[in-house]
Amino acid sequence: MERSARRFTKADLLTLAVLQTLEEQFGARATQLGKVSAGIHQYLLTPRQANAEEWLFVSLRNGGVHLVQAQPVSEAGWVIDMVRERERIDIYLGVAPPQRELPLIANVSQAGL
Repeated sequence: MERSARRFTKADLLTLAVLQTLEEQFGARATQLGKVSAGIHQYLLTPRQANAEEWLFVSLRNGGVHLVQAQPVSEAGWVIDMVRERERIDIYLGVAPPQRELPLIANVSQAGL
């Protein structure tokens, strides 16, 4: 049978980015990541208005996920900066180049003359 490449949505990529952050920065184990991955993915699939700040709380107790701004943190868990994760994926996809790669305007001092 013919094989085809799998298509990943942006929510899929963001889920993988968050799981990578949990593993690398917080030392999460594979069993913990397995418990929280579905909740993170479901959160990312839900349409919502973009905010300048988006802090996501992931519960260690039950793997539940919610916005820190919507509900206070009252149990052990991880807090993830989703704006940073979204920027990582946008850079990876080539949607938003990092500032250091933006072209400079040549002859800025002569432009006003």
